[in-house]
Amino acid sequence: SSDLARACIIAEFKTSAGRLSIASTHLSPFTEAERIPEIEHIMNRNKGIQNRIIMGDMNTLSRIDGYEESMISGFNEMQIKKFTVNGKLCFDVTDLITSSGFVDPAVEIGRAHV
Repeated sequence: SSDLARACIIAEFKTSAGRLSIASTHLSPFTEAERIPEIEHIMNRNKGIQNRIIMGDMNTLSRIDGYEESMISGFNEMQIKKFTVNGKLCFDVTDLITSSGFVDPAVEIGRAHV
């Protein structure tokens, strides 16, 4: 796995509910392809821990937020590079996070930005 372009700090605690891992990160602001190995590295680091939290600046979009493809027409060159792949919005990082069992607390309590 690759090194992180920005930063991540992971703290582990013993709790009455078992071990708890909290990762606070700032993923690459450039491309989804750069963020994928970063988030994989973070998730692999705390794989054996049942109670896990990942938070921070993911520099990515979530399909849960209901973005429309039409918004791409208003993107500047940097946003196109950052948020699209082959002319389509890209949600690979957040899809990977949720498919690995993580949940977004804002979605769970019904307060997500939609």
